[in-house]
Amino acid sequence: QAQTAAMDAVASRIPAKAPDNLRVALVSIRPGTGEIVAMYGGSDYLKSQLNNATQATTQAGSSFKPFALVAALEQGISLQSTWLGKSPAVYDDPNANTIYSVWNYSNEQFGKINLLDATAHSVNTVFVPLGMKAGLDNVVNVARRAGIPDSVQMWATPSVSLGVASPHVIDVAGAYATFASNGVYAAPWFITEVNGSNGGVLYQAASPSPNTVFSKEVMADLTYALQEVVTNGTATYGTSGLGRP
Repeated sequence: QAQTAAMDAVASRIPAKAPDNLRVALVSIRPGTGEIVAMYGGSDYLKSQLNNATQATTQAGSSFKPFALVAALEQGISLQSTWLGKSPAVYDDPNANTIYSVWNYSNEQFGKINLLDATAHSVNTVFVPLGMKAGLDNVVNVARRAGIPDSVQMWATPSVSLGVASPHVIDVAGAYATFASNGVYAAPWFITEVNGSNGGVLYQAASPSPNTVFSKEVMADLTYALQEVVTNGTATYGTSGLGRP
């Protein structure tokens, strides 16, 4: 039922004039256990043997901003702290001994803005200095703890908060499942058991071993901020009729 729903969800949202090289993926993970309940890796295995959900990579973009936000919250930076959302903005990159220029999407201008509103509106020129103030190494560390594996290259540079790294879809889904479970990480897994033709069990999955990687207090602030994205911010168009927070 979940797999059928996943396929229907993808089919109903691909634009009629989508380019031929458009790749779409979906992974649904049960928070706290890591169980994968549905996965869409492509429309036809005979046409493409690359699983877009587990093998294809793409730049993560703004889906990485919560890692910078968690790093900031862990450093005691409040959602009510004030930032400047001017675009463009220029920052020193201490690791590369150079400067890093940042624009907001469509060069949108924000004056003084608190971190909560900056999250809702995905303000690039806030999240770059936020990551730097929280500690770029801490941003990378948060992403790793949430579930972005070591196989995904990340560097502690100002751009890390804007998602220049290229994870798999399953990696990001697993990290967000950690957020949804109040900071409990469980590695994603597919198969519960395999039965032989005679009814015997050939394989039985080990019980999940969840690990608490973030405090409930930090996750509460993160969840509150991310809810603003879908109620008052950049993702309001996609949430009508869901019937859930």
